[in-house]
Order: sequence, then structure tokens, then C-alpha cells
Amino acid sequence: AGQDLELFQVMSAVPVEPVFDTQIAADFLNEGNQIGYAGLVEKRTGIVLAKDHTRTNWLARPLSSDQIQYAADDVRYLEEIYHAQRSVLAQSGRLSWLEEDCALMVEKQQQKPSADGLLLRIKGHYELSGVHRSIARELAIWREKAAQKRDLPRRWILADDVMVRLARSKVNSSSELSRFDGLTAAQHKQYADGIMAAIETGKTLQESDWPLPAKNSRPKPETTKKLKQIKSELVKIAAREDINPALFANRKALEQLIEGDSDIALMRGWRYELAGKQIEMLLDSQPVNSN
Repeated sequence: AGQDLELFQVMSAVPVEPVFDTQIAADFLNEGNQIGYAGLVEKRTGIVLAKDHTRTNWLARPLSSDQIQYAADDVRYLEEIYHAQRSVLAQSGRLSWLEEDCALMVEKQQQKPSADGLLLRIKGHYELSGVHRSIARELAIWREKAAQKRDLPRRWILADDVMVRLARSKVNSSSELSRFDGLTAAQHKQYADGIMAAIETGKTLQESDWPLPAKNSRPKPETTKKLKQIKSELVKIAAREDINPALFANRKALEQLIEGDSDIALMRGWRYELAGKQIEMLLDSQPVNSN
């Protein structure tokens, strides 16, 4: 429900709660890794939903009867799925786990991303360092404000790869920007002033104010070895509990834990009680012989 919550956050400052996310519930019931709505409907009801209008233009009017049917089907079976999932989770004593995760999702959505957080959302940000990284952060800040003002997706304002190349470029004027590959004439007309202001700000910041460099994307050999051990252990625990192992933690979070940062979901709440304690002991023990 993350994207839906983002929209509701824009529409109203009042948090949407409580939330019951059927996709997260499906993970707790091991119904499929990140199963989609159509897959969940088929699994739960045996009904195969039409996919004809997945990429339809919903701004066009009038809507056809098929489009209306498709839109209705998108919510028609939610109540039935909700009651079925909730009943099983309550019987197994895991309803509180779902409630905990959904509450955290709502809480996270209420938090406005920091400037550095916006930088980390740019695909390819890790390629940048020094002043180039500073420029990219300023571009990310500008893009966020522009997207909110125009009520458009961020990448419709400026694509990630264009931002990375702009941060590396030596564009110094609006006329040079007009010739930049990847920027349309319409984008230049609308956004040139904002883009150039962001680039100039990024360039003129003191080095002490530059964002921190991206962490090395290649883990150390010992980290990779421990990662395999931990993932193997988590798969065993998930199989025992009949839940999706992806619920515990992703690779990035586990690498973070191995490197000494325990501020990850696995080390809190139900995850810690179910698996975190065991992983903690594994990390505290002597490394397994590589042979």
C-alpha cells in the first residue's frame, strides 16, 4: 500500500490508519513472494482477472464498460480476501505481526525524506562523488519540489539517468543546457532556471557540506561469507514458521548488520523474537571455517 499511502499523504495530513495490507499478509501466510493483487485473487477465489486495461489511459472520457468493470474488479474481492487472511492470522497468533508492519509503513510514509534521502532515491547515485554528488543532491531537492508543485511523478520532471549525467557535466549556462542530450525542449523551457540554480548551488557548497560518499557496493569477502550463513539460517526459520523469508530482511540490511549496524527491522519486534536473536548469536560466534 506504499504508493497509495503516498497519495493520501499529499491529499490529507491525517494518517490513514489502521491499514491491512493484503500483500504483506500474503507474505505472512506464504502465499507467494510479493504476490500481486490479480495473483492473490486467483489463489484465494479461483477467479482470473482480465489484464486488458493494465496500462489504460484513465484520463480519457467516457470510460468504456470494460474499463469500469476492470476498475471495479480492482477492489471487488478485497473484503473477501481481507476476512480470510485476517482469520488465519488471528488463529495463528500472527495478526499482531501484520499490524506492527503496517503501522511502521504508515509511520514511514508520514516522514518527509531528507535531502540526503532524496539523493539516495536517484538510481545510479553511487557512481557520483565529491562535487558531482553535491550537485546531484541539489537537483534531487529541486526535482522533489517541482514534482509536488506540478503534481507529477518525479521521473516525469527529470529522469534519474539525466540527473546523474547533469551532475557530472560541465554545463554552465542555460544555452549549454539547451543542447544537453536527454533534456527535451519542453523540459528546458519549463525547468532551465531551476536546474541551473540547483547546479550552481551544488557547485558552490563548501566541501564540508557535500553529501557523504556512497558506501562501497561490493561487500568484503568475509561479509559475503557471513551473509550466506545468515540467509541460510533465515530460510530454515522461515520454512519452519511457514512464512516468506523475504519478510525478515533484504540483502542490503543484512550486510549493514554484519558490518555492525543493528538498526534494521530484523533486530526489532516480532522479527527479533523469531529470528533476530538467533542471528545475533550466529554473528557473535566464531566464523565458520571457509573449507
